[in-house]
Amino acid sequence: MRTITILIAFVITNIICATAQQTDPIVITVGSRQVPYSELKYAFDKSSINEHNNNQDILQYADMYRRFLLKVEAAKRQGMDTIASFIKEYKNYRAQLAIPYLTDLYCEDSLINEAYNRMKEDVEIQQIQIKIANAATPKDTLEAYNRALKIKQRAQKENFTQLALETSDDPNVKQTNGYLGWFTGGMAVYPFESAIYNTKIGGISNIVRVSNCYYIIKILNRTKAHGTIRCSHILVRSDNTMTEQAQQNAEHKIQNIYKQLQEGAKFEELAKQYSEDPGTANRGGDLSFFRVGRMVRDFEKAAFAIKNVGDISEPIKTEFGWHIIKLTDKQPIATLEQSKPIIKRAMESDGRTKMGQQHLVNKLKKEYNYTLNTTNWQQLEAALVGIDITKTDIQQKCSKLTNTLATFANHTITQNSFVKYITQTTNNELYNITTINYDNLQQMWQTYLAQEILSYEDTQLENKNPELKYLLQEYYDGMLLFNISSANIWDKATQDTAGLRNYFIQNKTKYVWNEPRFKGRICYCKDKETAKVVKKMLDTAPADSVNSYLTNRINNDSVRYVATFSGIWKKGESKIIDKYVFKDKQITSTDAPTDLPYIFTYGKVIKNPEEYRDIRGSVISDYQNEIENQLLNELEKNIPSNINKDVLLQIHNKHKQ
Repeated sequence: MRTITILIAFVITNIICATAQQTDPIVITVGSRQVPYSELKYAFDKSSINEHNNNQDILQYADMYRRFLLKVEAAKRQGMDTIASFIKEYKNYRAQLAIPYLTDLYCEDSLINEAYNRMKEDVEIQQIQIKIANAATPKDTLEAYNRALKIKQRAQKENFTQLALETSDDPNVKQTNGYLGWFTGGMAVYPFESAIYNTKIGGISNIVRVSNCYYIIKILNRTKAHGTIRCSHILVRSDNTMTEQAQQNAEHKIQNIYKQLQEGAKFEELAKQYSEDPGTANRGGDLSFFRVGRMVRDFEKAAFAIKNVGDISEPIKTEFGWHIIKLTDKQPIATLEQSKPIIKRAMESDGRTKMGQQHLVNKLKKEYNYTLNTTNWQQLEAALVGIDITKTDIQQKCSKLTNTLATFANHTITQNSFVKYITQTTNNELYNITTINYDNLQQMWQTYLAQEILSYEDTQLENKNPELKYLLQEYYDGMLLFNISSANIWDKATQDTAGLRNYFIQNKTKYVWNEPRFKGRICYCKDKETAKVVKKMLDTAPADSVNSYLTNRINNDSVRYVATFSGIWKKGESKIIDKYVFKDKQITSTDAPTDLPYIFTYGKVIKNPEEYRDIRGSVISDYQNEIENQLLNELEKNIPSNINKDVLLQIHNKHKQ
């Protein structure tokens, strides 16, 4: 029976392989590397050689690709793919490319559009807060929810302000009556924001949980977003801690300032002179740009009521004192494209980016047949809930819990692997807790499960996404090509002076100019006497010591006597060379430095290059090509390679139809 099973598996495997070869056959072989048609077509489509996309084009490109892979294979045989820096660079590149594949981009785009639409509307709200105990059991949480449910039912009929004063756990409710002011998109965490924007004016929201609190929200008003405004203000402090006389004096002072403004006094000067806001007075009262929800209620109401830039409000009273407000600028809501970076940053901080990731996780759970073992979960839950992690060694307490918690694809998560995760994460910023309860245990499990599923998905990306697979392969091969070219061709050519010299001598007829050049120096001198010294030095000193001689013996720290530049110039490349060497009488100005007005040239006119340095760039390029051809000839001998032309043309013609 076992033999029959093995035989059946073998036959099925061969059928699958044969089917794959028929649909995507191997068209190039280089060493152990087999290139299917899909890979070659991917590279061919990106190249510039496929202008006509005929058979000659694909064959020509296939041979180029084969020779490219010969160098890649040689780099591997030299161990270049095992170097730590290579591995690190490739891993970093792959990690960046994998990011979009490990989140649901459609979900993320929907969230961005939703956030932008919410930014276009401002909402005024009141709230009632119901706290949940820090170490709450499911029973405690249910009791808090039932309490919130009863309050919500009362809120449908009763005065919300009175109900907030009676029932809210908000410590500031007596001062605020539960009033939170105006909100706009991006100001609140996502569940709270959604409750606001999903409720009509005058309506009571669904109960929403944020952290250890339930919230019931009443919508007082909704309006088209005010955008952002820039204001300046003059503040005269006045509050209930001051005497009645002092408060009267403050009101008199602000009215006097307002009168001066009406008579034409400059707002900024009065702000610097009279404002009692130390943070803005020296800036003429400037508060910079702000949106709704950033200022106290009465100030905000007055500021956004000013219609025209440059207009000034009447004196208004807030908890800080008396204000006169000037509108200095206003900006409407930015476009979606302009707002996207801001929205994405907000989504990262409020957890919305994880929703796209979680959406993908939920899809993958179904795809990979995720199953939770509820019996083993309850066993672990019973062992962990209520533990003070500062006093208990969790791993030791749970050392015998090794059963399977969950399975997906061919992956298994055990109780002890999750316990190990808990011990590693409970002290970080995300889980800064002391006691494990049902809520934070569930939160840790969902985070851990998402990590495990996404880590597994990460290993499957190339199999599921051919475009990613080939892009990564392209980068991987490109890195190896660069490394072997650098080590075996480019560096060798630039550093092999003897080889460059011999190559130039052997190929001197290739390097012919169509017009003569001046080879030498341009010298700028302080005066004629300096020029004589420099000329004498140039006649006698070795060429490679000229610059150091000028620096150390002629120039000094305080005075510059000479500046010189060496090179090769043809006519038209330098005014000085044209004037003094090629005797162009039409040139009158040479733009010499004012401190070095005396100019002379030193060198000779040559018809063609005398040595490889005279045309170094061209010689190096040609010598590199020579080395590369030698390398390829060597690789052709030592690494077997082949193009299956018949199969390539057959499938290529089929794809063109």
